[in-house]
Amino acid sequence: MKAKIFTLAAMTLCLAACSQKETDHRFSNVIYFSGSSSVADIRVAETDAALSRQFSIQMALPESKDVKVRVDVDPSALETYRAAHADAAAQLLPEANYSLSTLEVELAGGFVTSSPVTVSFTGANALPDLKTHYVLPLRISSADVDVLGSGSIFYYVLSKASLVNVVADLTDNRAWPYFDDQPTFKDMTTFTMEALVNATTFKRTGSDGNKIEHPLATVMGIEDRFLIRVGDTLIPENQIQIAVAQKDGEGSVKRAHISNAAMQIKAGRWYHIAVSFDNGKMVVYLNGVKVGEGDASEIGVTSVDFSTVHSEEDDGKPRCFWVGYSYDKWRYWNGRICECRIWNRVLSESEINAPKHFYQVDPSSDGLVAYWKFDEGEGSVIKDHSPLGNDLTSQLPPSWYPVSLPEE
Repeated sequence: MKAKIFTLAAMTLCLAACSQKETDHRFSNVIYFSGSSSVADIRVAETDAALSRQFSIQMALPESKDVKVRVDVDPSALETYRAAHADAAAQLLPEANYSLSTLEVELAGGFVTSSPVTVSFTGANALPDLKTHYVLPLRISSADVDVLGSGSIFYYVLSKASLVNVVADLTDNRAWPYFDDQPTFKDMTTFTMEALVNATTFKRTGSDGNKIEHPLATVMGIEDRFLIRVGDTLIPENQIQIAVAQKDGEGSVKRAHISNAAMQIKAGRWYHIAVSFDNGKMVVYLNGVKVGEGDASEIGVTSVDFSTVHSEEDDGKPRCFWVGYSYDKWRYWNGRICECRIWNRVLSESEINAPKHFYQVDPSSDGLVAYWKFDEGEGSVIKDHSPLGNDLTSQLPPSWYPVSLPEE
């Protein structure tokens, strides 16, 4: 009898607890804008006549029935944005410059994420002063489920784009194209290579934790063929070096390089490196200034083959083209990089110093055969903006960083 009473009491407690759980579930569920931030910055370039972005609504727990959510533009939230971001000059984005694909969003029963809503921005590049931030504040509401206070509002913030807004950090990483036997990159007698780089450090430690006495850092190219790198055994760790080499028929290697004190760089600063090659004659520019010259024809190099089939260079396979890497993992580029290019012609000093050239060029420019901006902001594929479309693949997704280049 006592056992039956105990069991009945336990069942009663269980039912009460379950009932309370259902009640807690009903009142604790909330909806909110998905994502880790309440602000989406949109940099508008001169050519961005039309842009679009998407957002979704998230719910903490699934409901058995459909949940309807209303999305509205809330001009009153501008003051909240101004105060939170110390941006008293921010303005509301005019109605003529945006539209939403829908104002009524539905989270289907059993689901916790809505279908995406598209926000289209038109004519933003023609706004009077894009140095000012233009804000589109969106607020959600629902009669079915409570709205999480901190997730009830989302701001799209439009401002003028810099020439470069996002860059990649390739520290302990590497990227490569598949130039495999492409005629464009085979036996190039004239070319120019360029890159914008910012080294985090020139120091390196080995696998044993000890400092490497003569560190190397690679920008791009092919080891023992043609390589832009920094440092070496007899070269300061922060000094750019153009290393050229050629094997003869007996397997011995002839080497040449360009490097001098004028080619030294500092960590934490952006530098534009350009190297031209004309049947062996080489010219090096640092931030548009000619800092070195050399002649690889003296060791028999009058052309460079960048078309080697990509591999891990193991089992005797030939060296191939890399960005941010050569030979082994102790020669990674430690830092940030963008605007890497290869041309099949020699750029003149005036072309290299043309306005905006360090930071962007027209993808259809004469002779441009590889153009990696490193501005994706996500993923492991770096698009080739040249007509040839030889995208880079990075071993790991790079760390992406917002920047404003040129720096004001």
